[in-house]
Amino acid sequence: MFNFLKHSLKKPIDIDITTSSKYYLENIEDAIGQTKFPNWTKDIHMPSIREVFKHMFEHKVGYNTIKTCPAFIDILKNSFSVYSPCDIVIEIDKQTNSWRWVTRTKNVSITEHNLSMQMGLNNPFSGKGIHLKIELPFILKSSEPINLFFTQPMYHVISEFMVIPGAIEINKKTPIQLSLNIFVPNQYIHSGTQTENTKIIHIKTGDVLTYLYYGKNVKVGNVSTSYVTPEQFPNTIEHLNLLSNWVKTNKE
Repeated sequence: MFNFLKHSLKKPIDIDITTSSKYYLENIEDAIGQTKFPNWTKDIHMPSIREVFKHMFEHKVGYNTIKTCPAFIDILKNSFSVYSPCDIVIEIDKQTNSWRWVTRTKNVSITEHNLSMQMGLNNPFSGKGIHLKIELPFILKSSEPINLFFTQPMYHVISEFMVIPGAIEINKKTPIQLSLNIFVPNQYIHSGTQTENTKIIHIKTGDVLTYLYYGKNVKVGNVSTSYVTPEQFPNTIEHLNLLSNWVKTNKE
């Protein structure tokens, strides 16, 4: 009873999203929104308590579906989904692992992380794939600090890349650009017919890129949006250099 009251009395935390896209200024739910149960779950039965006990009595085993799985329910009810704001095509040369990307907008960019430089020559990913960073046209702030955890959106889409798990804190003082780190393993790059020299990864508009899990102890309030021009956008970000406020408050 106490835990229920404690949760119900939590102060809602408002989210502010700044974007350099006029379309998403008015249609932000098409880019970032509360995670929805995927369509394929609509026909899955949610058993009642009576059905569960009847099934256990008759069959000596529990009556479980994915809709009774606490982990499944938790991550979908307590996360945001980030959708691709446009079609993104990534082409990877199978021989050299060189790559390029194409979109129809200037609001998205993709860069490669040099794993040897960042993680050392003995890192476990060396030679096993490509680490890319998709920079999205969104800056997040919140009225109170929230930790957001990046996870693979496998309940909505089976991707040809892996979301690199991680966490960021958003708050009202430090604007954080929403960027997604992905890893494309060699087995994905070299899949397909032997005659194909190029691996093409096509991320379609509206595909779920990641879940941002905030946990059931957070009560989300209002979500507001504001607009800056693409030229102003970089100047609104808290760059994570050694002098930034984020580094000062989060260093070990």
